[in-house]
Amino acid sequence: MRPTVLLFAACAPLVACGAKTLDISVEQRGCEGLSEDQSEQSALVQTKEGNNYVFYRDWVFVSSTAEFDPEFSQDKNDIEIREYWSDEAEGEGVETCFRPTIIINDPEPGKFTLFWYVGDESTPFDNMQIEVE
Repeated sequence: MRPTVLLFAACAPLVACGAKTLDISVEQRGCEGLSEDQSEQSALVQTKEGNNYVFYRDWVFVSSTAEFDPEFSQDKNDIEIREYWSDEAEGEGVETCFRPTIIINDPEPGKFTLFWYVGDESTPFDNMQIEVE
């Protein structure tokens, strides 16, 4: 899948309140270590690649023609990721395991909480508190 880069720009009131604008990239990676006899439970995972913070939901099974199309919002130090998928070739793909991935590129020091929602759910799938040193 092709990587997509999105710049997350906070609106003026957020900047006035001290929230930092984050540079966020989106990728759609494939699952690793998958075997046909396993049925893994989906989980939110955080890793670090250099100065970048990487978050992905592992073991997401969707059509091979679907594309990860998230929405972002920020309220001071709370970041919401809403996981959406678009599929213009609906019904033509085969079920495939993906890792919808968000990369926060070289964030400034500070603390924030990331909330990951699946679609329009009102309860987060998971959340993580992150401290960037």
